[in-house]
Amino acid sequence: MARVERYAGGRRLAATIAPDVPLALLDAVLVEQAIVNLLENALRHGGKAGSIAVAVRREDDRVLVEVSDDGPGFPPEDAERIFEKFQRAAAGPGSGLGLAIVRAIATAHGGTARAENLEPHGARFSLTLPLVAAPPPAPIEEAP
Repeated sequence: MARVERYAGGRRLAATIAPDVPLALLDAVLVEQAIVNLLENALRHGGKAGSIAVAVRREDDRVLVEVSDDGPGFPPEDAERIFEKFQRAAAGPGSGLGLAIVRAIATAHGGTARAENLEPHGARFSLTLPLVAAPPPAPIEEAP
Protein backbone atom coordinates (compact mmCIF):
# COMPACT_ATOMS: atom_id res chain seq x y z
CA MET A 1 0.00 0.00 0.00
CA ALA A 2 2.94 2.31 0.60
CA ARG A 3 3.75 2.16 -3.12
CA VAL A 4 0.40 3.74 -4.06
CA GLU A 5 -0.38 6.04 -1.11
CA ARG A 6 0.99 9.11 -2.86
CA TYR A 7 -1.58 8.63 -5.62
CA ALA A 8 -4.52 8.20 -3.25
CA GLY A 9 -5.54 11.85 -3.45
CA GLY A 10 -7.32 11.84 -0.10
CA ARG A 11 -9.03 8.50 -0.61
CA ARG A 12 -8.97 6.22 2.39
CA LEU A 13 -6.86 3.06 2.07
CA ALA A 14 -7.45 0.32 4.62
CA ALA A 15 -6.02 -3.17 5.00
CA THR A 16 -7.17 -6.13 7.05
CA ILE A 17 -5.05 -9.25 7.32
CA ALA A 18 -6.57 -12.24 9.12
CA PRO A 19 -4.37 -13.55 11.95
CA ASP A 20 -4.34 -17.11 10.58
CA VAL A 21 -2.71 -16.22 7.23
CA PRO A 22 0.56 -18.17 7.12
CA LEU A 23 3.66 -17.36 5.16
CA ALA A 24 3.35 -18.70 1.63
CA LEU A 25 5.98 -19.95 -0.78
CA LEU A 26 5.48 -17.38 -3.55
CA ASP A 27 7.53 -15.04 -5.69
CA ALA A 28 7.29 -11.99 -3.43
CA VAL A 29 8.25 -9.48 -6.11
CA LEU A 30 5.63 -10.74 -8.57
CA VAL A 31 2.85 -11.03 -5.98
CA GLU A 32 3.63 -7.54 -4.68
CA GLN A 33 3.37 -6.24 -8.26
CA ALA A 34 0.01 -7.98 -8.71
CA ILE A 35 -1.34 -6.35 -5.55
CA VAL A 36 0.03 -2.94 -6.58
CA ASN A 37 -1.66 -3.34 -9.97
CA LEU A 38 -4.97 -4.09 -8.24
CA LEU A 39 -4.56 -1.04 -6.00
CA GLU A 40 -3.68 1.20 -8.94
CA ASN A 41 -6.72 -0.10 -10.81
CA ALA A 42 -8.94 0.73 -7.82
CA LEU A 43 -7.42 4.22 -7.59
CA ARG A 44 -8.02 4.84 -11.31
CA HIS A 45 -11.56 3.53 -11.47
CA GLY A 46 -12.86 3.54 -7.91
CA GLY A 47 -14.14 7.09 -7.74
CA LYS A 48 -12.38 10.30 -6.75
CA ALA A 49 -13.65 10.47 -3.17
CA GLY A 50 -14.13 6.81 -2.38
CA SER A 51 -12.24 4.34 -0.28
CA ILE A 52 -10.24 1.25 -1.09
CA ALA A 53 -10.07 -1.81 1.14
CA VAL A 54 -7.60 -4.68 1.01
CA ALA A 55 -8.50 -7.90 2.80
CA VAL A 56 -6.23 -10.93 3.10
CA ARG A 57 -7.43 -14.23 4.53
CA ARG A 58 -6.83 -17.94 4.34
CA GLU A 59 -9.31 -20.17 2.54
CA ASP A 60 -8.35 -23.82 3.04
CA ASP A 61 -5.00 -24.29 1.26
CA ARG A 62 -5.07 -20.88 -0.43
CA VAL A 63 -4.53 -17.23 0.38
CA LEU A 64 -7.19 -14.82 -0.84
CA VAL A 65 -6.33 -11.17 -1.45
CA GLU A 66 -9.28 -8.89 -2.21
CA VAL A 67 -9.10 -5.27 -3.29
CA SER A 68 -12.47 -3.51 -3.14
CA ASP A 69 -13.53 0.00 -4.07
CA ASP A 70 -16.79 1.93 -3.90
CA GLY A 71 -16.69 3.35 -7.42
CA PRO A 72 -19.17 2.74 -10.23
CA GLY A 73 -18.06 -0.83 -10.99
CA PHE A 74 -17.89 -2.20 -14.53
CA PRO A 75 -20.36 -3.68 -17.00
CA PRO A 76 -21.03 -7.26 -15.82
CA GLU A 77 -20.32 -8.67 -19.27
CA ASP A 78 -16.76 -7.30 -19.00
CA ALA A 79 -15.77 -9.36 -15.93
CA GLU A 80 -13.46 -11.57 -18.02
CA ARG A 81 -12.59 -9.13 -20.80
CA ILE A 82 -10.94 -6.67 -18.39
CA PHE A 83 -8.20 -9.25 -17.72
CA GLU A 84 -7.22 -9.34 -21.41
CA LYS A 85 -4.23 -7.38 -22.71
CA PHE A 86 -4.86 -3.78 -23.74
CA GLN A 87 -8.41 -3.72 -22.36
CA ARG A 88 -9.33 -0.65 -20.37
CA ALA A 89 -12.32 1.38 -19.38
CA ALA A 90 -13.68 3.60 -22.11
CA ALA A 91 -11.62 6.80 -22.17
CA GLY A 92 -9.88 5.60 -19.03
CA PRO A 93 -6.22 6.08 -18.22
CA GLY A 94 -3.56 3.40 -18.43
CA SER A 95 -2.29 0.96 -20.99
CA GLY A 96 -4.75 -1.83 -20.31
CA LEU A 97 -2.03 -4.22 -19.14
CA GLY A 98 -2.35 -4.03 -15.34
CA LEU A 99 -5.08 -6.61 -14.87
CA ALA A 100 -3.65 -8.88 -17.58
CA ILE A 101 -0.40 -8.90 -15.59
CA VAL A 102 -2.33 -9.70 -12.39
CA ARG A 103 -3.94 -12.72 -14.04
CA ALA A 104 -0.62 -13.88 -15.53
CA ILE A 105 1.06 -13.71 -12.10
CA ALA A 106 -1.84 -15.57 -10.49
CA THR A 107 -1.76 -18.27 -13.16
CA ALA A 108 2.02 -18.65 -12.88
CA HIS A 109 1.51 -19.42 -9.19
CA GLY A 110 -1.34 -21.87 -9.80
CA GLY A 111 -3.91 -19.33 -8.64
CA THR A 112 -6.72 -17.22 -10.07
CA ALA A 113 -7.73 -13.59 -10.57
CA ARG A 114 -11.38 -12.56 -10.70
CA ALA A 115 -13.54 -9.45 -10.73
CA GLU A 116 -17.05 -8.85 -9.48
CA ASN A 117 -19.36 -5.91 -8.97
CA LEU A 118 -20.56 -5.02 -5.50
CA GLU A 119 -24.03 -3.82 -4.52
CA PRO A 120 -25.13 -1.08 -4.67
CA HIS A 121 -21.89 0.01 -6.39
CA GLY A 122 -18.18 -0.71 -6.41
CA ALA A 123 -15.97 -3.55 -7.54
CA ARG A 124 -13.95 -6.32 -5.91
CA PHE A 125 -10.89 -7.87 -7.49
CA SER A 126 -9.72 -11.17 -6.00
CA LEU A 127 -6.33 -12.80 -6.24
CA THR A 128 -6.26 -16.39 -5.00
CA LEU A 129 -2.89 -18.05 -4.50
CA PRO A 130 -1.97 -21.50 -3.23
CA LEU A 131 -0.05 -21.67 0.03
CA VAL A 132 2.54 -23.78 -1.77
CA ALA A 133 3.66 -22.50 -5.16
CA ALA A 134 2.85 -24.54 -8.24
CA PRO A 135 5.72 -26.80 -9.32
CA PRO A 136 7.96 -25.31 -11.99
CA PRO A 137 7.42 -26.48 -15.54
CA ALA A 138 9.42 -29.50 -16.71
CA PRO A 139 12.75 -28.56 -18.28
CA ILE A 140 12.90 -28.46 -22.03
CA GLU A 141 15.19 -31.12 -23.39
CA GLU A 142 17.60 -30.03 -26.07
CA ALA A 143 17.64 -31.90 -29.34
CA PRO A 144 20.69 -34.16 -29.81
